[in-house]
Amino acid sequence: MKILKFLALAVVCVVGLLIWQAPNIWSKMVGGTTGVTSHSLGDQVKADRILILGNSLTFYNDAPSLLADMLKKADPSGNYFLTSASWPGYTLNNHLNRKEVKELFTENWNTVILQGHSGAAFEGKGYVENSIKELLPLVEKSHAKPISVMTYADKCYFNNQSVISQSYREADRKLKVPTIAIGDMFFHIQETNPEIELYSPDSHHPGANGTFIYCLAIFKQLFGEEKFAKLANFTPKNLDPKVCKTLYECVRDWGTIAQSHPEYSAQLPDARMDIAESLMSENKYDEAENLLTRRIKAIDAASPSELKLLPTAQTLLLLAQSQLAQDSADKNKLAHNNLVRAEQIFLKVEGVNGDTVRRIKNVLNNQ
Repeated sequence: MKILKFLALAVVCVVGLLIWQAPNIWSKMVGGTTGVTSHSLGDQVKADRILILGNSLTFYNDAPSLLADMLKKADPSGNYFLTSASWPGYTLNNHLNRKEVKELFTENWNTVILQGHSGAAFEGKGYVENSIKELLPLVEKSHAKPISVMTYADKCYFNNQSVISQSYREADRKLKVPTIAIGDMFFHIQETNPEIELYSPDSHHPGANGTFIYCLAIFKQLFGEEKFAKLANFTPKNLDPKVCKTLYECVRDWGTIAQSHPEYSAQLPDARMDIAESLMSENKYDEAENLLTRRIKAIDAASPSELKLLPTAQTLLLLAQSQLAQDSADKNKLAHNNLVRAEQIFLKVEGVNGDTVRRIKNVLNNQ
């Protein structure tokens, strides 16, 4: 009996220890460190001090260490102090209530990078703007310049990314806080270079290539084009030099790329609206069709996975709407085929509201 009690107590202790250490164990498994970590380069009296508030999108593959390595490459004699405060699943509001973060803001910083959680744009109208705004008094008190990071949706969810992007552009416009369009860059690479895997196997967190483009974009925003140019041939350990070159060129040329793609540059009146829906509301059905066709091709080119079923169906539904609105026999036929395909996918996906399928059936029956 005593042995059983001892074993039970031992199990409870082990489980408790695992729960207590779970964040640290997990962060080590994904190549990063949770909590507050710092990197010191050069003379700290003269250092350019940078604080990153983030979450698992930050500590996966240890993005802060990669940023430090980039600085060593681009400016080996420079003076920098880089600190990251990142915990799993953290929102910007969570940071406000964290003792360690409050202590960090008693110090002076040159730049504070604000990176919220990936679902922020879907928390309600104005949530992204308000979550950034709440931290601005602390940033101002620390004499720092705030910079916001546009997050990215799960792999292939182009419709979701459109909403995320609009929310961050709206916050940028209202708060005058510069936004690094990392989410848009992720989806541009998915569309133009689907063979480059940016995600980890869960299709949510960044893989090593995703962390590389994340760091490149932040580096360019913080340190300018002259230092950024010195990273043209920089390749982190275990990454493909050709892939790194493509990602570098994406970040380098982003200004030009964004200007030629409305989904990466247009500002919509409603931050929760998909750019394709906006085009259709302006009777630009052919432009919407072109955009949605590109999305479908990009999703199809992604790795075969059940995860891409829902984004495919969502995009097909919008595509069919844009084709039906053009009111021609050829477009109606294409729309019919897309609606049938969307209906089949929606029926396969568990948990999808039956109203979507019924709406598709009504359209098909009226054609």
